[in-house]
Order: sequence, then C-alpha cells, then structure tokens
Amino acid sequence: MNHDACGFSHVISGVGKAPARYMFIGEAGGEHEEYQSTPFVGKSGILLTKLIEHTLELRREDVFLTNVFHHHPPMNRNPKKAEI
Repeated sequence: MNHDACGFSHVISGVGKAPARYMFIGEAGGEHEEYQSTPFVGKSGILLTKLIEHTLELRREDVFLTNVFHHHPPMNRNPKKAEI
C-alpha cells in the first residue's frame, strides 16, 4: 500500500520493552500519535500511563505499546479491514 497516496505521513511505531510481560494494543493512533510517531501519547495515553504506573506498579517503558493500524486514519475514521 502506498501510504503517501492515502494521506499518511508518519508511522506510529510500537514502543517499550520487548519482550514484555504486558502489551497494550490500540486500534489506531490519533493526531498526537501521528505527530510524535509514538502510540498512546494523547489523552488516552495519559490515562493508560497512570493505570500502568498505579495499578501495575510499572513504568510505561516496562510494557510494550502498539496499535493495530500504524497510521492515523484520514478524517479520524476507523481503519478499514484491508488497511489493518
């Protein structure tokens, strides 16, 4: 798939420890994730980080974070099956 033709600019790569005991997988990144090329950095990422730190008593870098779809879908739509 030619990502430039679809309007994608940055790959949102997985981050963290690999292999890790815990892995969190999101559907697709948002505008903040696309801009920083990192998953879970927007509002949901702030909440997830708090849960990781306070519930699991781990640091964010101790888990692996990724998305099913490694780009921010245009118009913030859900990823299509073919894209996933």
